[in-house]
Amino acid sequence: MQAYAVCTNNPINDDEEIILRTIDLLIAMGQRGNEITVIPYDCWLELTRRDHKGAVVTDMRGKPIIDVGIRYYAEKQFQSRVHWLAEQDIPLARRAVERLKKLTREVRKTAKWQEENPGRLWEFCPEEKLFEEDLLEMLGFADRHGLYLFLCEQNGVAPLGERARKGHAGGRRNKRYYKAGDIEALLIPGLGDHLQACPARLSVCRRI
Repeated sequence: MQAYAVCTNNPINDDEEIILRTIDLLIAMGQRGNEITVIPYDCWLELTRRDHKGAVVTDMRGKPIIDVGIRYYAEKQFQSRVHWLAEQDIPLARRAVERLKKLTREVRKTAKWQEENPGRLWEFCPEEKLFEEDLLEMLGFADRHGLYLFLCEQNGVAPLGERARKGHAGGRRNKRYYKAGDIEALLIPGLGDHLQACPARLSVCRRI
């Protein structure tokens, strides 16, 4: 636990922090892994404790006692429930929820758009040109050669050619590009009915 405390307070990037904040919630709540991954956006609850007569319950200093909990959906029967947090777990859980909301903002936007546009992967029109340097980031490939092997050699999605990209000095730097619709047609069947699982990078890619 001491080693984990060092790790969770020093994430090396946003992807690792998402994992660490999820583990924080597992520690604070003790729930099943699947239950943590589907907590609603408005999961945080703070309720003033009251007695059986409806009067506010206070502590020894006269301050109202606030019960803090997190709404979640139970894995069995998917029922909405609340896990009430122990006092010592509140700071850890609060940070986790607040950071996860920020860290997943873009991927939630993607999921919302895909839900409203069934059968689509992204907002690019099918005829748009996507350059290799953008696709490397969006699809998670380390280099252009690996991207080319995946698209062209393995799946028959050939590049349309090369052209000077706007923004580069004198237009002298040429980049290989692909048609957005060809890549969308390749990826959609593999996603099945779970388009929201599309990589977060797809929601932050640059328009060409």
